[in-house]
Amino acid sequence: MVRSKVGLLTEYPGLYNRMNALEYLQFFGTLMGMEGVACYRQAEMLLKQFDLWDARTKRLDSYSKGMRQKIALVRALINNPPILFLDEPTTAMDPQSARMVRDAIGELRAADRTILLTTHNLPEAEYLADRIAIIRQGMIIAEGTMKELMRQLLGAPSGNCGWQPPPSGCPTCCATW
Repeated sequence: MVRSKVGLLTEYPGLYNRMNALEYLQFFGTLMGMEGVACYRQAEMLLKQFDLWDARTKRLDSYSKGMRQKIALVRALINNPPILFLDEPTTAMDPQSARMVRDAIGELRAADRTILLTTHNLPEAEYLADRIAIIRQGMIIAEGTMKELMRQLLGAPSGNCGWQPPPSGCPTCCATW
């Protein structure tokens, strides 16, 4: 079943706001074919990893936007899928939470997961991706590593940054150069 092999995080996750985090994760874990105890243990581990354990019994409609994004990511990871589609995973997160998510994605990447990440945040893409594709109007216009893209889009480095030491005879204010 494809659904059990793929974790999906959308930019605007539709959460079941009347549920608390544990109910929500157990509901989705069951949909993915997980057994009750295994699902609870996975939910506990992920909620602790993403600093949501203390909010596990709160209804999802009381979560901040960043917390909602993290619980949606946890939902995508609940069944430990080998393939992840992550759309703007750090949207609306404070810097600490965004770093936590980037670190988790880095760990997943190191564990040989296939991750398709969409982001407008180029430094984030550079940090997390092996390969980057730039899409304009639904078409890939450039693809490669960050280094390859820089050469392709900006040209080869010229080797001359344009800086030259001040000429001799320059006023003393330049002498410290």
